Amino acid sequence: METEAKVKMDVIETLIRLQEIDRKRDRLQKRLDQVPIKLKEHTDTIARLEASIAEQEQVLRAARAEADRAELEVKTREERREKLKSQMNAPKLSNREYEVIREELAGVLADVNSFSEKALKALEKAGEAESNVGKLKEELRVAREKHEGARGQLEGSLADVRQELQGHDGERTGFLPQVPGEALQIYERVRRKHKDALATVEGTIDRVAGRIGSDLHCASCHMSVTANDAVQVLARKKVIQCKSCVRILYVP
Repeated sequence: METEAKVKMDVIETLIRLQEIDRKRDRLQKRLDQVPIKLKEHTDTIARLEASIAEQEQVLRAARAEADRAELEVKTREERREKLKSQMNAPKLSNREYEVIREELAGVLADVNSFSEKALKALEKAGEAESNVGKLKEELRVAREKHEGARGQLEGSLADVRQELQGHDGERTGFLPQVPGEALQIYERVRRKHKDALATVEGTIDRVAGRIGSDLHCASCHMSVTANDAVQVLARKKVIQCKSCVRILYVP
């Protein structure tokens, strides 16, 4: 793609300089854009830990409630066991009545053992959950400290970055009048598509001998550059764009 309008001999130099200014500005803007991303990493960690703590606290409450229920069942069964033992010692108790009480007593004892085991397991689960809560809260404390430290450090450097960015904006604004209007329009149009609007031509170019090889190509997209385009790129009398990626071509 070739722009027919003639441009000054140094137009490519002005575009290269403009691209250098824009690259610096892009790097500064990237630093600004990274701030919320970096802070989000910390806030995501904090949110994850808070959710884990809430989950473990729920497990703790449920385990304690389960242990309380099991211990209550044990107490009820033990009271029943004492009553049955008293009945077994009652006078004039028939063999059949004695056998019924003995069987019920065996069942009560089995229940006591079963609920005692449930209570023990629930207490173990509660202890594990309580330990997890303690560890997670410590991790949360450290995560919050890191977040505050990172935020303070990042916010402290933001002012310098913004000031430097404003300086580059001012430099760009002051430099724009040096770029021919049509060339600037092309540059801005290409830059909307590609971060770098300019690309070098690579291949065999012997300025001294005036020889141009057949291996010329755009350094960005690697599309071949014709000898005719290469000659005009070297002459710098026209803005020559790559026929593939539309970047402005130049030879350093």
